[in-house]
Amino acid sequence: MTSTTSWVRLTEAERAVLASTLDHLGVGTVILNEAGQILTSSDTARALLAARHWAITSGNPLVAPDRATDEDLQKQIQSALMAQPGNPVIHCMTVAAVRESSPLRLLVKSIPRNTALDTQRRAAVALFLRDALHCLAPRAEVLQMLFALTPAEACFARLIAAGASMERAGRQLGITRNTCKSRLRSIFIKTGATRQAALVGLLRDSLVWL
Repeated sequence: MTSTTSWVRLTEAERAVLASTLDHLGVGTVILNEAGQILTSSDTARALLAARHWAITSGNPLVAPDRATDEDLQKQIQSALMAQPGNPVIHCMTVAAVRESSPLRLLVKSIPRNTALDTQRRAAVALFLRDALHCLAPRAEVLQMLFALTPAEACFARLIAAGASMERAGRQLGITRNTCKSRLRSIFIKTGATRQAALVGLLRDSLVWL
């Protein structure tokens, strides 16, 4: 995996490989274009959403079956579509259980703009989802894929998410305080968090942790 994985920098084939990797972890992916229409969806995503009667058709918007959930979803997607460069939007939500299906964890994440790409095929929003009953360990590799962190940043973020202070994380990784501060600043930019407490909450409340 590259050191700065980002969905916008990858070709469609490369995104498919990453989606397949997440599939093996039980995490589904849905990629939307600038119009909020589905560009691609992984096998896991289609299975999870079909079991809950969501409308998931390539070229159309993603639609939740109940009105309240769909309104919340569309609000978060629109917010992600309006994200400004350098100010990513990341939102986590839990969709309540429906009949025999368990709750669904859903993360909506904006993808940085790249004007060199065709806007109709541009990956603008990534959705990551999984069954709430499926335990997902906070692996550094998953952090890299979801938040475009470098391997070093992902390892640092994983310790912070686990409750370590910046100083303690630095000691465990054998890095200086200045390096810790630099990594934390970069992680803030990539996740959209502005404080360490908010970062911990984001990671713990995301698909990465729960």
